[in-house]
Amino acid sequence: MKMFSYIVQRIFWGIVTLWVVVTVTFMLMHGIPGGPFDGDSLQQMNETVRANLEAKFGLDRPYIEQYGLYLSNLFKGELGISITYSPRTVKQIIARGFPVSAKLGLVSIVISVFIGVVLGIWAALKRSKWQDTLVKVFTTIGITIPGFVLATMLIYVFAVKLRLLPSYGFRSIKHVILPAIALSLGSIAFIARLTRSSMLDVIRQDYIRTARAKGLSPTTVIYKHALKNALMPIVTYLGPLVASLLTGSFIVEKIFSIPGMGGEMVSAIGNRDYMMILGLTTFFSIILIVTYILVDIIYVLIDPRLKFD
Repeated sequence: MKMFSYIVQRIFWGIVTLWVVVTVTFMLMHGIPGGPFDGDSLQQMNETVRANLEAKFGLDRPYIEQYGLYLSNLFKGELGISITYSPRTVKQIIARGFPVSAKLGLVSIVISVFIGVVLGIWAALKRSKWQDTLVKVFTTIGITIPGFVLATMLIYVFAVKLRLLPSYGFRSIKHVILPAIALSLGSIAFIARLTRSSMLDVIRQDYIRTARAKGLSPTTVIYKHALKNALMPIVTYLGPLVASLLTGSFIVEKIFSIPGMGGEMVSAIGNRDYMMILGLTTFFSIILIVTYILVDIIYVLIDPRLKFD
């Protein structure tokens, strides 16, 4: 019963958070000068045509009425019609782009978690040795190099110079490798640091000393007793990581010409496509909120020290 109440409470605050995000996005979107029909190529548009277009998409109505209409449609599961791609709806565009971003994101998540945890454990077990120093150098580089810089370097080395991998598109497993690495490096570095720090803290605990005193093998002590608690910070980090990678990296997808959600958001902002901006922001927020709720539930389930309250 406590678990059910906890989940209901988290869902309630998730809905409140979503409402705040939608409201702030709506206000900022309409507060910025310009509109979807104010671009350089549209300056010569006939005023009658402009008025008809604004009426078609409801942009001639008062802001409060537009806001209320959007919330009403959102409650029904509708995200509106894209101004740029009319008559296609925002939901149709998401249905086209999200699977691409999700596939790339899942590959990046697996790479990030597996390599990051392995490197973190390795560095912790080899503390103050050359292996630990090597991991520290790698993680520092991984955290400091921006994704777009790494993506450009990967294209130059592996696509232009070595001609081993394609530099754009998303048609085969070869097309996934470079963007997945570009998306994963920062996460690998962060997870490795978290795992190393957490593992060093755990292996100093009394129950680990007791396990060693019982004559258990080092492998059993590390992987059966220490690793579970050492991974707790990683579980917390997985919430924003999963949400960001599943919904796509704007810059990396643009660099590799991947037809995912990232490119759609960049185009929507550039075109002042209000419905697309609101719809994609809402969709991204829902993904983020759901992953945070799931992570919170998993966190409580795997850590007996915490309670549902």
